[in-house]
Amino acid sequence: MLRTLRFLPLAAWLSLCGSAFADGAASSRNAAHLVQAVLGELPGVAAVGVLRQGKIVVAVRRRERMGSPLETVDVAGAPGAEPIFEVGSVSKVFTGLLVAQRVERGELRLEDTIGELLEGKVPFRYEIASTIRVRQLVTHASCLPRWPAGFTEARMFEQAGEYGSAGLWALMGRFVLGRQPPCETRYSNLGYAVLGEMMAVRAQQPWESLFVEEIARPLALHDTRARLSSAQQQRLAPAWNGGVRSKPWDAGVFAPAGGLRSTATDLLVFSQALLQGRKGPLGASAERLVTDLAAFGENGTRIGYGVLMPQAPLRTWIHNGETRAYKAEWIVWPDSQEAVVILASNKAAPTERVRRELVAGTWSGAVQEVVYTRGEFRGSFEEDGGRRLYARVKLAPGSKIPFSTLTYRVPDRTLVAGLSAGTAVEFRAERIDGENTITAMRPASK
Repeated sequence: MLRTLRFLPLAAWLSLCGSAFADGAASSRNAAHLVQAVLGELPGVAAVGVLRQGKIVVAVRRRERMGSPLETVDVAGAPGAEPIFEVGSVSKVFTGLLVAQRVERGELRLEDTIGELLEGKVPFRYEIASTIRVRQLVTHASCLPRWPAGFTEARMFEQAGEYGSAGLWALMGRFVLGRQPPCETRYSNLGYAVLGEMMAVRAQQPWESLFVEEIARPLALHDTRARLSSAQQQRLAPAWNGGVRSKPWDAGVFAPAGGLRSTATDLLVFSQALLQGRKGPLGASAERLVTDLAAFGENGTRIGYGVLMPQAPLRTWIHNGETRAYKAEWIVWPDSQEAVVILASNKAAPTERVRRELVAGTWSGAVQEVVYTRGEFRGSFEEDGGRRLYARVKLAPGSKIPFSTLTYRVPDRTLVAGLSAGTAVEFRAERIDGENTITAMRPASK
């Protein structure tokens, strides 16, 4: 899909665009070129959007299964057909904007503590937790962990979805911090859940309602929501993890940290509003959002109200996101008034490589080579009453694996359909749910 939307740029915008974008940078930020690299040979849907010289261009590609041809999705002239993706922690940028708006209006101060803001609403058993400040939450210096204790890598998305507001405040009411905030940078989804729910409690309405009323509706971000309508659900890109189908995530009370869904176009419309600064629809909060508040990590990156500002050849604002099955990259170059959004419906998609090279100015447009292992298909068998299929593959000499024949789970039966014992094959495998799992297999080329 190539979709172009024209906006009325500011006069200052036009004056900046000429010099800051050398031909190399401009050509490297091409939606149709970038989208080719997002999925590699993985299945799923990828969308890349570019904002440049007042225009938004979006390219969409999809692949039905591992190794099949990459198809162009053309929805030009079909409003409301652009695929929707989970954007994960890019949601934190919008939570940060809600904070920035309240600071601008005098409703919050960065030095306010959650104990002061939630007085009479949340009883804190241990005073130290109540001393966490808004500044520390928004810059990941609150000493809170990434997830609550007890969350496991295997079930953290289910556990987050099951967590309600009452559970969050019960946790904070008894939370024991190991030291007095602030702490060194410790990326915290829990901290942003607290930040979002704190604003919701004070406003007496859900966080998503605040987001829709104060950001999405004024900017006409029609497809950016935590909860999608039935029509939008039909446009949610199919979820994948490598070569295995996955499922979407309901973030629940963690929506302020990572629960939004959106499109490339919506995120670029937001980027354009942000780039207009205080003269745009976001007013002074646009500039406050990207105010340098603190160091983030040890590599020279700075952080504003959730927006990261890495060391780079050009001044850059970024955030990335990852959920159970989706990846998102949001990149803005304020001096040249340009932005790129990369979205993928496969958790294994190499989006971060593309983002890092774009930020560093080293993007060459090369598509990462996908390597297959050669072997001999030795047959398949079923377990668990036929619900689980396995294949045995004898590896080709020189594979550097100590056992010549290995057993792999096969989640997609079509991968081995028609293969007979002794067939030379090429395959890819990943470790999924504790098992070696074939994600792609094809007869070997001669």
